[in-house]
Amino acid sequence: MDANPYPASYHVRHPGFLAGFCWASIVAIGLWCQAAIGQQTNDASRADVEKLQKVIGEADRVAVYSMNGFDIRQKLYSSDNPVDLASLKASISFEEPVQWFQSACLPSTIIRLFRKNKMIGELGLICGDIARFSQWSSDARITNPEPLFEWLDSRGITTPRIEFERERAQDEKSRADEERWMKAMPSSIVPLWPNVRPDVFYKYDVRPLEGPLAKEFPDKRTRILKLMAWYGSGAGPWSGFPIYETVPEQMLLEYSTPELVDALTGTTLSEQEAEGAARLLAGWDFNRTRPNDNALIPVDLKHRLLKHSLKSTKEDTIKRAKHAFATNDSGVNP
Repeated sequence: MDANPYPASYHVRHPGFLAGFCWASIVAIGLWCQAAIGQQTNDASRADVEKLQKVIGEADRVAVYSMNGFDIRQKLYSSDNPVDLASLKASISFEEPVQWFQSACLPSTIIRLFRKNKMIGELGLICGDIARFSQWSSDARITNPEPLFEWLDSRGITTPRIEFERERAQDEKSRADEERWMKAMPSSIVPLWPNVRPDVFYKYDVRPLEGPLAKEFPDKRTRILKLMAWYGSGAGPWSGFPIYETVPEQMLLEYSTPELVDALTGTTLSEQEAEGAARLLAGWDFNRTRPNDNALIPVDLKHRLLKHSLKSTKEDTIKRAKHAFATNDSGVNP
């Protein structure tokens, strides 16, 4: 089962739909450099790999540059020693792409190959283990990047390795986040989750989920608390989070504010329930669609949610919580 149908989609809350939509796209591109953005059959992938090896073999000079977007930042290394070129060629092996793909990111490191002072090829490195060659129509994944990292490291070029390790750490965190998300998901929704998809406006049709959830939890207050706990089991940020985390938020916003408040009062909230409640009631969508409903949140509930939120290490979370929950007698300035 795919726990995350859209792992490359991140949702960032920002006043104004267009700004939020564009920034969400930027975050998605920045955090998942390895996401393919197009596919088509590529029967020439083997020839493309051989073409790169041929160009390296024909080169009499190699130069490595750091990149800043589309612009070269500085030259990091240059050599016309045949031994350096031979070892570079030996350090690179590729996984043939079954289909055409291209990373959404730009290379951070460029390796240029020259013959008789004329550039004959340019190899870009993306996230450490994705290669983009000037004579290819598709990117290709480096099968084992360690030999190439060693070649670069020995010449003082460490960015590709750092990027690769950062991406690997992010992948591990994303898997852990998804596992936690799935464990918190109401069991009635689990079999439906693979078919949950957002539209182009990052909104989900949550109606097919409501019936099974109501059957699993007939009591409305219990149902709301289960959704709160699910919403409070996300990756952590209240802004810049996986887009699938908006599903319980959308489901919670189907309830009136008095219904939400009723479920949260007169009970001891778990950490996940308190997180989900604070995140929802301090959230942009709640306050945009219900601008006057903050007044319906009891002062003691505000105090509890503020106390919970102030334990966060995220500045954005604390700022939002203060704005939503700080009162004159809370001892915290909004």
